[in-house]
Amino acid sequence: MDRDLIWVVEKDNIVEGFSHLAMMSEVSAEILGLYLSQKMIGQGAGRELFLLMQAEALNQGIQQIELLATLTAKDFYQKMGCQEISGLTSLMFGGVPIRCVPMMYKFQLR
Repeated sequence: MDRDLIWVVEKDNIVEGFSHLAMMSEVSAEILGLYLSQKMIGQGAGRELFLLMQAEALNQGIQQIELLATLTAKDFYQKMGCQEISGLTSLMFGGVPIRCVPMMYKFQLR
């Protein structure tokens, strides 16, 4: 099983975004990053990256994907089917606290 997977969004030979999915166990993965430049927001690249991460996780037998969503990304993740799993928390990034919402996407197993 691959442990860390990274996808890059490139336009006109310039990196405009990325996503990072880490396999945490045999059944759980975590989105460690999904970032897009301002010019890529609203063009479907975020949705495409999320769907690529979902597909790869499912291919590896993952049952759930966890993440910390920033307040500005929370609505995006909800539209993608993620649910809040606990209240507001903070993540330190470069010494600056970033307010986040713990979320989870659970695959519907048949």
